[in-house]
Amino acid sequence: VRAVRIECGFAAIEHDARAQAALQCISWDFRSVLDVDDGNLRLLVECITTGEPCPPPGISIDGVTMIQILETWVTSRLTHHLVVLEFDSDFVGRFFHSNELAIVAGTNLTKNGLILQVVGKQTAIMEFLNAIRKEVKVDRITTAR
Repeated sequence: VRAVRIECGFAAIEHDARAQAALQCISWDFRSVLDVDDGNLRLLVECITTGEPCPPPGISIDGVTMIQILETWVTSRLTHHLVVLEFDSDFVGRFFHSNELAIVAGTNLTKNGLILQVVGKQTAIMEFLNAIRKEVKVDRITTAR
């Protein structure tokens, strides 16, 4: 099964409290799925800033919680934070309980918008996509070649 890329431009998410808080940072780049804990999806994510701290552990906004900052390092102008985020079952986690859908590399959130790349069973992808469409405008859907 080929990966499906779902793109939501910034205009589609700019009024969302989660996006507003996240975009205090330059980008949030998916690195790996860690676990589904008590129905909640835990992801390893790289948060990139221009030196400001990323949101602190324990902060929770509408179903997304910063669990832990694992590591921080600085490059020439940017600060990178390897963090654990948890997505509540009611918000996103429920789509991953069946192990028929996976988030893959290329998933990120920046000032340009949200890109979700998923792979899995076609019915699981469609259920996920339809739920997203109920919440935000989807600008483009493409599949890997």
